[in-house]
Amino acid sequence: MLAAAGALLYGIQVVLAALPNIEGVTLLIILFSLVFGRRVLWSVAIFIILEGLTYGFGLWWFFYLYVWPLLTVLVLLVKRFIGESVFGWSLFSAAFGLLFGLFYALQFLLYGGFPEMLATWIAGFPFDISHCIGNFLLCIALFKPLLNVTRRLT
Repeated sequence: MLAAAGALLYGIQVVLAALPNIEGVTLLIILFSLVFGRRVLWSVAIFIILEGLTYGFGLWWFFYLYVWPLLTVLVLLVKRFIGESVFGWSLFSAAFGLLFGLFYALQFLLYGGFPEMLATWIAGFPFDISHCIGNFLLCIALFKPLLNVTRRLT
């Protein structure tokens, strides 16, 4: 089941790749984290490896090594506060989308220092806005039905 979840993460990313910063990976990792707990890190690892094998192991890929596990850990830390609130998880998902560019830019502290990190973050902020809105809308529309389906499959 965890391998299938990893493949589904990869599949949804490929299907939605043509849409700028509209992605279902965040929603699915939230759902899988709620249902599978920390075991979902195996699914996340499969997703990250498939992404690297498909698109190459560039700088963006190293970012995936920490951003998706970070999302899993954050979900596990806040789940008792949010419960199964569709609106709560939609806000969480939106916040993650908004901060995604910052998380990406953090790696530039190592390569070019704070000025390069800040420039990278600012340059990507318009995409972070669309990421935020897309995450919110996907989560508000699909959280409850997908949570029910995920629970039935386990």
